[in-house]
Amino acid sequence: MTATLNKMDVGGSSGTLETLQISRKTGWFAVAPLDKNAIIRRLNIRYSTDEAFQLKIYLDGDTSTVIDTFTLATSKKIDFFKVGRRAKVIMVEVLTSSATNTSALEINKLEIEVDDV
Repeated sequence: MTATLNKMDVGGSSGTLETLQISRKTGWFAVAPLDKNAIIRRLNIRYSTDEAFQLKIYLDGDTSTVIDTFTLATSKKIDFFKVGRRAKVIMVEVLTSSATNTSALEINKLEIEVDDV
């Protein structure tokens, strides 16, 4: 699936571009049977980007509480983060900063390491 993003020129004599922030969420997926909690050890990610971005972690159906926020740099292409929390379901959000450039962000792999219940 390919998405095309068009940016609008605000106009006027300055000719500045509209700022844009992108946010994508995975949706909830189970990491353990619903009657048990698993320990989420780490998140492993392989990516390529022109600007830094963030990963936010949500657990157990609570979309209002961010458990942890990780910032990923442009210099690295593979990274991991310790989570160390118990949960039944998890959701991951990818968030870019507000910018006027048209940088690309590609996540090649996102793995979640979970201990057996």
